Amino acid sequence: MNYSQFTQSASKGIIVFFLLATCAAGYSDKIYVVAGALKCFESSNPGKAIYSDLGAFDRVSGDRVNLVGITFRPGDHALLGVDTKGQLYNLAINQPFFEGLPATYAIPVGPAVSLPMAGSSFGVDANPDTSDVRTVSDQELNIEQNAYSGFMTAGASINPPGNIVGIAYMPSPGGATLYGIDSDSNMLVKIGGDNGTPSADTGTVTPVGPVGLDFDEFSSIGATSQTLYALLRVNGVQGLYTLNPATGAVENSLGSLTGFTRGEIAVDASGNGIDSSQRLFDAKLSAKLNFKKPGSDTINFSATLPAVPENVVIEGSVVNLNLEGITRTFTLDRSGKAKSGNDAIKIKAKVSKDGSFASAVSFSISLKRGDFEPQLALPGLINENVKNQPSAVDVSVTMFGQEYKSTVPLFYTAKLGKTGKAKSRFTP
Repeated sequence: MNYSQFTQSASKGIIVFFLLATCAAGYSDKIYVVAGALKCFESSNPGKAIYSDLGAFDRVSGDRVNLVGITFRPGDHALLGVDTKGQLYNLAINQPFFEGLPATYAIPVGPAVSLPMAGSSFGVDANPDTSDVRTVSDQELNIEQNAYSGFMTAGASINPPGNIVGIAYMPSPGGATLYGIDSDSNMLVKIGGDNGTPSADTGTVTPVGPVGLDFDEFSSIGATSQTLYALLRVNGVQGLYTLNPATGAVENSLGSLTGFTRGEIAVDASGNGIDSSQRLFDAKLSAKLNFKKPGSDTINFSATLPAVPENVVIEGSVVNLNLEGITRTFTLDRSGKAKSGNDAIKIKAKVSKDGSFASAVSFSISLKRGDFEPQLALPGLINENVKNQPSAVDVSVTMFGQEYKSTVPLFYTAKLGKTGKAKSRFTP
């Protein structure tokens, strides 16, 4: 595939997306729906809303985001979305509510992208083995984006041509298999091979078997490691089903949904749903370990809070950091800064005259002249000869009475007995 495939814009109008947050065995799963506004259902009773209106996704600036698909990032369960120009977003719920942000809002991942994508129906899902986000369309689009940087690569066009309108990675110990549904043939298919061999980058489609229903292009699928869900529109009615991944056939009909024109399923196998109130966004970390000179290690960490409660007073607020057992406590001054020995924190936000925040909040923390090797050895930052070794560090920050968390993916390179350097995995 080449980028000429991006020349046709996605169709306009309301697009409905369904997210399944697995809560227990069976089909008692929460389904979140974006249909101009965010809604929630139970898969055991998809016709009854739990939450009827949680708002639409806007940029922090207030502009509406025209999404073509959504998925959960496996690493930290962040909700991601892809818009009609290929821009990847972190999607957030402003809870507890902060009046400076929309009720539901979108933060771009990586630099701005403006490449209208070919097609009118799309399938979007994240590979649980790599966290990369794949998007396919009914016009043979096949792209992949780094879930942390937004960096985009083009795979081979979907072949042979068909009408793929939904995709789902089904996890397994041997590697995830990418399934799709074709609304022309009414078939369940695989893109690539079993367990990801060959890769879906090849675009190669092989049939699994007939679904057994005549569904249209306003349909989709989503998967956990045990269940392959399908949202199928048949004769104008959206229904929720489970499919047999070995034969493609419908196994169970879970009920009908009304009032929606099209659908895109994404599954959160963690069961965490999409409450983003405790998740740090755009978390970045770098570390340098000096094995020759103990006490000379440095760590730099930065992130953005998803929301801040109203009426927060900055001066005197206590911030607690826990980074893989490395703990620090800071007490902020009126400007949102603090120092503790060799360590420092700086809050970046507009501040009102009353000393509270008037905008979204980001922050940076620097730890200097420390001995961090014992704590960072657990996630694999060790004194050995390694190059670009994947790793991840868990970070917890308690700020303004709320604990926020993130798992930051890293690449680590080290020379035995000399130095080790880790940086956020923001390149493909």
